Amino acid sequence: MSVRQDTLDQVEEVYQRNQRCIGSFSKKESPELYNMCKHCEIYMGDDHDYSECRDQQCFINWLALEYLDWINGYH
Repeated sequence: MSVRQDTLDQVEEVYQRNQRCIGSFSKKESPELYNMCKHCEIYMGDDHDYSECRDQQCFINWLALEYLDWINGYH
């Protein structure tokens, strides 16, 4: 498996983990995500469905940063 595919799998793992945690994409729990998305033309406010953003590079980058925070939390 390529490094790129490994990275995409890790990003998907974070997305799935956050999907299971109620409120994980909320402004309160993820202010960085909110600040990044609030000016986006597809952002729909507090009830935004982030599944629409899964192919957006900005959202992928945020998930990757979340993955690093998650993994580094174990060190």
